[in-house]
Amino acid sequence: MGPSKARCRLGYEPNIKTVYNLTDIEKFRRLDYPYSFKAGIQDLQGNVAIFLPRCCWPIANACNELRSSTRSMPPFTYHYPRPAVSVDCVLLTWQRQRLRTLLIKRDREPFEGSWAFPGGFMDQNEDLITAANRELSEETGLNQVKLNQFRAYSRPQRDPRTRVITVVFWGTLLWGTQQVQPGDDAREAQWWDIQGMPELAFDHREILDDVLSQLRLHVRSQPFGESLLPNPFAFTDLQRLYEAILGMGLDPAKFQKQLGNLPHLKKSSDPGSSWEFNLQKYRDMQSTGLCFDPEACF
Repeated sequence: MGPSKARCRLGYEPNIKTVYNLTDIEKFRRLDYPYSFKAGIQDLQGNVAIFLPRCCWPIANACNELRSSTRSMPPFTYHYPRPAVSVDCVLLTWQRQRLRTLLIKRDREPFEGSWAFPGGFMDQNEDLITAANRELSEETGLNQVKLNQFRAYSRPQRDPRTRVITVVFWGTLLWGTQQVQPGDDAREAQWWDIQGMPELAFDHREILDDVLSQLRLHVRSQPFGESLLPNPFAFTDLQRLYEAILGMGLDPAKFQKQLGNLPHLKKSSDPGSSWEFNLQKYRDMQSTGLCFDPEACF
């Protein structure tokens, strides 16, 4: 049935215009135009036709132009502004009695030549953890690192390019298990002592401070060190690790009295004063938690 037959059957005047597409009908309704748009027909392609008096034609032309421009837009493009999403990875290791974090030297603007955490924009068909693992692999060559989602940073001016929300992941890596190899837009990749950090790009200094603050709370209620220390280890090494995280000195005897009696640690069968992690108890206590009070170790 053509539009002309519909006009005759529905009793419309001939001086009218036909507009297709249901979204256009909704646009007209939102304009509160003083006409009823209930009458219409549906063609074989599923389009809905409504018939408007001449006074509505300018509005109809504007809707048709908008619809035409929308059809020519590339995929994932919208008429309203929206932020981009990126990921950043804070990776920690323990080497030569020092807590270190992994940085890359940027090879592109903005902040070309500056140090930053490995990271980048999330692709259209990725979830966050997939994007974080991909960026870490591309820029540092590290793979199969357990990453934990930390928090999002969304200050509007944090990235000079555009509005970017970044989601931060953090993890730990036993020193020497993988070799760092810069790639993609990373000119260099290097482990840095957290006590001697260079100036960082974007808001990455704030991110590092927040991760370390959270880590100080973490060691009070969770077992820690299994992914940073070799097994077995000297108890003094565990103490130095806790001191580096907490930023305070601890009395060796009081520290060993508190932690040494917990079930996730045990004396090693090796000769000497070595200790080791009881991995089963360690996993159990990650669920149940523990209570460690650094202030009692002064």
